Amino acid sequence: MYDLAATLERVALMAAAAVPDTKQAFAQFFRTYPNFPYWTLRLGPMQVEPEGEPYEVHTHEVVLRLVIGHLTEGYDGALEGRLPGYVTEALAYFQARPTLQRTRADAPLLYLHPNGAAVVRASGYRAFVRLGESVQIGAEITLSVPFHATIERAV
Repeated sequence: MYDLAATLERVALMAAAAVPDTKQAFAQFFRTYPNFPYWTLRLGPMQVEPEGEPYEVHTHEVVLRLVIGHLTEGYDGALEGRLPGYVTEALAYFQARPTLQRTRADAPLLYLHPNGAAVVRASGYRAFVRLGESVQIGAEITLSVPFHATIERAV
């Protein structure tokens, strides 16, 4: 069976490489970091498609959140002006790597479907409210990551 935790770790490493200014990337969602930009990840919805008994394709969405600063930081429009470049860099990086390998030295993810991962959504400018903290700004990018799965039926 495929390993979702390893997949999230790999995507976090890739996110850090996708935007050269990145200070940190976490494979968890409820994380903060004092320096910007940084990434957090979360699992989104999953779809199951039959592929002939006993096989299925499990397609997981992985949502990457790029946090670029506090809403009140800098002068008017300074952070917002950086966001298009960051998002463009990240989209190009992930679109060029459907196997989720940063380099050829990375081992392939076990059971990744031959169609590979794909960017399926990017949110554009977003404000993120964190309880007890200031409002942060950034964007979210959603990857679709399909895996082969073998279903073992109980007798």
